[in-house]
Amino acid sequence: MQNTEILNFIKHMRHDFNNCLQIIKGYIEIGCIPDIQIIIDNWVENMNNERIIFTCADAELSLHLYNTKFLVRKFGLNLVYDEINVIDSELLIIRNEPFSSLCLFRENNCVNLEELLVHVKLNETARGINMRFQIENSSPYKEYILKE
Repeated sequence: MQNTEILNFIKHMRHDFNNCLQIIKGYIEIGCIPDIQIIIDNWVENMNNERIIFTCADAELSLHLYNTKFLVRKFGLNLVYDEINVIDSELLIIRNEPFSSLCLFRENNCVNLEELLVHVKLNETARGINMRFQIENSSPYKEYILKE
């Protein structure tokens, strides 16, 4: 990941965090403590879901996957990585995956324009990298195979 990409990534994180703080501040001003609890609970849940990204052996892969999570939000996808079993991250990074396949997935599953919660499984096999995507509470995973 280039320094410019890392900087943009940090800017996105700061922007989201600042928005969250502004919302909390507004709720404090009008005395809506239960709404603040919901926001904090959502942030804690998201951070727990993201833990798998940072347990990857490859730091570059972790940054790439976390950045992908931010990028696909523009297309209305909220990612939850359920499995990441990838040793050689080069193929994913060079081909900008799973971003490219997630864009196709969104086009093919554009039931409406609301945000979709998508579960992602990445597994490296002898055939390549198996990427599976599933919309929360829907049909089985859709599979994409990334080959060299």
